[in-house]
Amino acid sequence: MRLHPALIVLLALGACKVPATPEAAEGPVSAPEAATPAPAPGPLVRPAALLEQACRDRVSEQFGQAGASVRYEAQGAARATVSWAAPVDGGVLSFECRMDEAGADLFRNGQSVTVNVPTAADAVEQEAR
Repeated sequence: MRLHPALIVLLALGACKVPATPEAAEGPVSAPEAATPAPAPGPLVRPAALLEQACRDRVSEQFGQAGASVRYEAQGAARATVSWAAPVDGGVLSFECRMDEAGADLFRNGQSVTVNVPTAADAVEQEAR
């Protein structure tokens, strides 16, 4: 089956919602609507609950501390302080938690902190070597 070129043009114009005839294009003309300006780029703003959960998840992942033992204090839209009792000497470990596009990270004295708690699977893998 071969389609006629005029039929193809009409189908294409119909799909684009462009009137096929000039008479259909005429009608009341209104002023173009003003485009809403895009918001200026700024710091990433996340809901407080999302920030708290991301910070708690990071503490759990890196230090193995979870639940009510971790104290959370919001310090703004994208920062918080997380702390918990140190398991060795009973002192308090405290970190600043910051949220960005990549997620939450922990900082101490302005430096990013990365500590991974070994899991049982890690121990089994090490023992197998």
